[in-house]
Amino acid sequence: MVRCLVASLLFVMIAGCSKQLDDATALANLKADAAKVRQAVSKADNALMADMTYPRVVESVGGREVFISKMKQMSDQMKRDGFTINDAIFAEPTKPIASQSELFALAPYSLMMTAPNGQTGTVPSRLIAISSDGGRSWKFADGTSFSRAQLKSLLPSLPDALALPALPKAQWK
Repeated sequence: MVRCLVASLLFVMIAGCSKQLDDATALANLKADAAKVRQAVSKADNALMADMTYPRVVESVGGREVFISKMKQMSDQMKRDGFTINDAIFAEPTKPIASQSELFALAPYSLMMTAPNGQTGTVPSRLIAISSDGGRSWKFADGTSFSRAQLKSLLPSLPDALALPALPKAQWK
């Protein structure tokens, strides 16, 4: 009898842990994780950026250490070219869409930059947000630089219902 009760309780606990969260909670968690990406971008914290990137993307470039090294190389090249990233301002993410065992959403943001001539710019961008745990935590993949077909190769369960609209052009002042 006790074994049946314990087994039943474990089943309920496990089933409850794997359930998808309601959209409002999932979105709140997405925004909190997007804030970590903002921190990583603003502080050029490549280790944090690796932690916030969808694992399959990190593995596709050779693993965490290679990812961190490549991020540093890109950052150093931008500095040599006279560009500075000042901030990443996130807009409201889209409602999560379930596909297979994952949730997907778009996390649009504006990359605030300074050019070598002192001009400031706003570069519209987006991240694909992916949750493998029902919306409790989110990882991100670049949704700006790649076609849907390229994204599908890294994110096979990327839902067709997740629209990837054209982005406006960068604005420089």
